[in-house]
Amino acid sequence: MKRLLLLGLLAPALPAAALNFTIDSPASQADFHAVASDMTAAFDYKPLEPSDAGGITGFAAGVYGSYAPTHSAGSWSRLTGDKAEQVSVAGINARKGLPFGVDVGAFYAAVPTTDAHVFGGDVRYAVLDGSALTPAVALRASYTGSSNLGNFDYRSYGVDASVSKGFPFLAPYAGLGYVWSKVKADGEFALHEESVDRVKAFAGLRFSLGPFETTGEYERLGSNNVYDLRLGLSF
Repeated sequence: MKRLLLLGLLAPALPAAALNFTIDSPASQADFHAVASDMTAAFDYKPLEPSDAGGITGFAAGVYGSYAPTHSAGSWSRLTGDKAEQVSVAGINARKGLPFGVDVGAFYAAVPTTDAHVFGGDVRYAVLDGSALTPAVALRASYTGSSNLGNFDYRSYGVDASVSKGFPFLAPYAGLGYVWSKVKADGEFALHEESVDRVKAFAGLRFSLGPFETTGEYERLGSNNVYDLRLGLSF
């Protein structure tokens, strides 16, 4: 039911493409590294929020879609047999405020047209809570894992710092961080585990009307572009 809900809400807006995570034929380590880099851009934890703390009574939840054009379609073709030009993800996320400026978040997402899932969580600390005159500043640590990813296994860790400024109805934000990912292939393919370590930069804009929120975000991870959209509620 959860998968049907999130795919029904956001997957129709995501571009369709041939995509699978089954290694079709022997390929070079360079191709495997290129595919691992594209996976990291698509699956890495997405902030999708301004930097201010939610507070002890704060809670937010929503659905989101993510679109990441691949940087190495030829490598995907040689590795899996499908010339994947993008990786899309549709998911749900939630955040709960805790005391002392700490927030915790989690997400669960599916890759449309496949059985793959990604999931993860983060802990964020508001170094500076925003006011009418000052911006909000936050630090975050995050983790992302995967399941049913065919012949692959993916996991990553990330840290970032972000800043945002609230205005009536609008909250622009931006941040800079670093991602460490590990991508493995089944042992039968004689491909070594790939480590993909990348700087990431992101910027977004949240529009709020009462408890309803719409957030658009752009992320640049290494040489990959990622585009995200979230629809949610916060209290």
